[in-house]
Amino acid sequence: RYARFLDFDVPSGKDGFLATNSLVALTTILCRAYQDVGSAPFTLPSNLIPEEGFYDIFNNLNSFLERKTWIVLYGGWSLPAAMDIESKFTEAALGQIQLADYRNFAHGRHHWLAKHSEQTGVIYFTTPEEEEIANRTIAPIPESIPLIQISTPYSGPVGALELLTKIFHFVKAVGDAKGIDPGRPSVPAFGRKIYHLSIPSEYIKETIPQGLKKEELTAIKRKTDNYHITEKEVLDYWRTAYRTFLHKIEDTHFGSIVFDYDGTLCDPDERFNGPPKVIVDELVRLLRGNIIIGIATGRGKSVRIQMQRLIPEEYWEKIVVGYYNGSDVAMLNDDLHPNKNASPDPILKEISEILYANELFKRVATYELRPKQITVSPTKTSVWHKARKILFDIISKNDLPGIQIIESSHSIDIVLSDVSKRSLVSIVEEMAGYLNKPKCALCIGDRGEWPGNDYELLSSPYSLSVDCISPDPNSCWNLAPAGHRGVQATFDYINSIDIKNSYFQVNTKAIGGRKK
Repeated sequence: RYARFLDFDVPSGKDGFLATNSLVALTTILCRAYQDVGSAPFTLPSNLIPEEGFYDIFNNLNSFLERKTWIVLYGGWSLPAAMDIESKFTEAALGQIQLADYRNFAHGRHHWLAKHSEQTGVIYFTTPEEEEIANRTIAPIPESIPLIQISTPYSGPVGALELLTKIFHFVKAVGDAKGIDPGRPSVPAFGRKIYHLSIPSEYIKETIPQGLKKEELTAIKRKTDNYHITEKEVLDYWRTAYRTFLHKIEDTHFGSIVFDYDGTLCDPDERFNGPPKVIVDELVRLLRGNIIIGIATGRGKSVRIQMQRLIPEEYWEKIVVGYYNGSDVAMLNDDLHPNKNASPDPILKEISEILYANELFKRVATYELRPKQITVSPTKTSVWHKARKILFDIISKNDLPGIQIIESSHSIDIVLSDVSKRSLVSIVEEMAGYLNKPKCALCIGDRGEWPGNDYELLSSPYSLSVDCISPDPNSCWNLAPAGHRGVQATFDYINSIDIKNSYFQVNTKAIGGRKK
C-alpha cells in the first residue's frame, strides 16, 4: 500500500522488438501530464496519421540508402525523435547514425561531411520552433549530399509525439528497402545471451565501511546528504552522533508521544480520510497502555472529525490536538475547538488584505484567514515554488513583524511568531507528569527541515522524522529502513514501541522489522 503504482491499458496491444506501442502510449501519458502542469496549454489531436505529403520524402530513399552514415539533426522538441531513430536504426541494424543538435553541428560536427561526404546523408527534424535555424543550417550543405526532412506542424509536446510516430513509418520504409523487418530482426544466439545476462550481486551490493551497520549508514547518509562521509574523520563524527542519539532514545522512559498529522499519520493522498487502519490500530494500542497522545496539525476541525470517527470514544480524553500548528489546543473530546469564531490577529488581517490586493499572487494561490494563521494553498502542485517565492517577496517588502512562514505537505502557513507545535509538547508532558508518568515526550513528524512545519517540533531532543530531517546531530534523525517514508516509517517507529506499566520505550533494534 505504500507504493504509488499507475497502471494504464495500451489499446494498441503488445510490443514487438522495437516497443513502439508502449513508446507511443507512454509519450501520450507524459503529454497529458505536461498539459496539467505546463504553463502553456495545448490540445492533443484526435489522431497522428501522417499527412498525405509526408510519404514524398521516400522518393529520395534509394540514393539515401547508398550512404553508410546518416547525420541526424534535431533541436528542442525533436530530441525524442532523434534519440528514437538512432535506437531503431542501431537495434534493427539499418545503418549508422550520428546525433547532433543544430548548435553542436554548427560548432564543428559539420566537418564530418567535409571528409566523408560520399558516404554520408543527412536527416533533419523540424518543428515550428526551430524551422528557421534548421533551414539556415541546411542551406550551405553541398547538393551532392542527400537530405531528408521530417517535420511537424505542431509545437511543443504534441510535435514531439507526432515526430515519433513519423519515425515508425520512416523506419519501416528503410527496412522494406533493405529487406529487414525492424520489428522482427533475426537476433543471433550471442545477442540473446547478452540480453538475458543478470547483474552480478557484487556490482549492486552497497559497500559498508568496516564497523558500521547498514541501518547506521542509511541514517547517516540521510543526515549528511552523503557529504564527505567517505572521509574517516567525518564518518567517525557522525557515527558517534548517531550512536549517542540512539542510546538516548533507547534509554529514555516516555510518558507521551506527539505526532504530526499529514505526511506522518496519514499520507498526502489519505488526508481526507484520515490515518489507515494499521496506524489506527497502533494508536489504540498506545492508548490502551495509558500513553498520552498529542497530534500537532496545521489543519482544523477536519482532523478532529476524522480522529473521532476512527478512535473509540473511550480514549478521546487521552488525546490532545494542537490545531493550526499549535495555536489552538484542546482535547479530542472537545467539540468547541478549534475556535474559528475568534477575531483574527490584526497583523494577519493586514496580511490578508495585502494578499487580496495582489493580482499576481491570486493567479497561483488561494488563502484562508483564521484567528492565528493564514493557510495558503497553491492552485496546483506545479506552481508551489512560484507561489512560495511571491509570498516571501510580499512579506519581505511589506516589513511585517511578528510572523513566520512554514510549510506542510499540502500548504504554506503564515503564523504568529509565538505559535509553535512545541507548545503541544509542553502540554502533553505536563499531563503525563500529573498522572505520575515520565515527562519526556517522543516527537514524530515528516517536515523536520526548515521551513517545514515540523522543524520546531523535531528540534526536541527526542524526535524522529519519517521524511525530511534537519542537520542537527542531536535531534531529528530518520531511523526508518532505506526506502521507507511517511506513514510506512511511522508504522516502523510505533511498532517498535514497548509499553510498560506507566511508560514506554523505543526498541530501535525492532524498527522496520529488525530483530526484536
